[in-house]
Amino acid sequence: MAHRNECSGKKFLPGSIPLIPLLALGCLLFLPSCKPPAPDYDLYENMGDYMQGKLVDAGATVRTDMPDIFAPGTEYVKRLRGLIRLVFGSSKLQVYLQSYESDTIAVGSISQFEAPPESGTYTDCAFVVRPTAKIGAPIMHGDARAAMSGSDEEFSMDFYNYDAASVDVDEFFGEEQLAKINQAMALVARYQIPEPPAGDRGGLTEYLNPYKSPYRLELAAPEDNETAREAYAAAALEAFKMYQDAYFAALDNATQDDDGGIVEGRATAAASFMALFESEDIAVKIGRLLFGKNDFPEYFNKGFWRTGWFGYPEPAL
Repeated sequence: MAHRNECSGKKFLPGSIPLIPLLALGCLLFLPSCKPPAPDYDLYENMGDYMQGKLVDAGATVRTDMPDIFAPGTEYVKRLRGLIRLVFGSSKLQVYLQSYESDTIAVGSISQFEAPPESGTYTDCAFVVRPTAKIGAPIMHGDARAAMSGSDEEFSMDFYNYDAASVDVDEFFGEEQLAKINQAMALVARYQIPEPPAGDRGGLTEYLNPYKSPYRLELAAPEDNETAREAYAAAALEAFKMYQDAYFAALDNATQDDDGGIVEGRATAAASFMALFESEDIAVKIGRLLFGKNDFPEYFNKGFWRTGWFGYPEPAL
């Protein structure tokens, strides 16, 4: 993916670097401890490629309404300065943002950062699938990010129930797909971040607590040796694939609702969920600093999340 000219967390930024303020400060205070990025065993590239394949197999096509700066075939390279440059360890950052749509998917996006450009070194993979308001399905969102400036290498993923009035996560998946999800959870159980006080699980996303599912992945890579880290990367990728398989299989079996009240209610709930994410997520604040006031809405609102569009009847731009 380092050489393709198409668009691919928090990752979309709102998921790819949730700890940047702390990381940047730590890097300034303890600059000697800042090391070159550890190998990621192609985890982030493989995640993006696999999800892209799932979107295509589901009948989704590349969106034609992408902002010009992130349109397919357009390279977006950002020159980094100040603290952000320290965090990424590069003066330039290449952003890949791919985004798809279908009759059932209002938006399916994959975001990846590469620093420096064309180096093959990815810092993250962020992704989202938001179904149209006619489908009673949760929003799948997550991000995996590399260790940067002394931060931990982590991966989070969940199926957010943004409208409990009309969406039932267990009912959406069904027994067969839930079995696959539980198998994936067991595969990476040893990497799950513990709840407080033993760990800081969910510490930065407390505002999303009402929407989180029982199947949330919030993983941290081991730091002891490269053999352990490589095993983590393999397990994390396999769990990611199983979650993707389960979600897209369930989405393929979902039926569309014709009740206007239910559809409108989901659209309103989805809009509120995205607005909450934008106002509370710490990475969004950093994203504004990284992309600037002009490019950030193009990346976050119009590109990654496609806010205002719910699959009917016309986009509310």
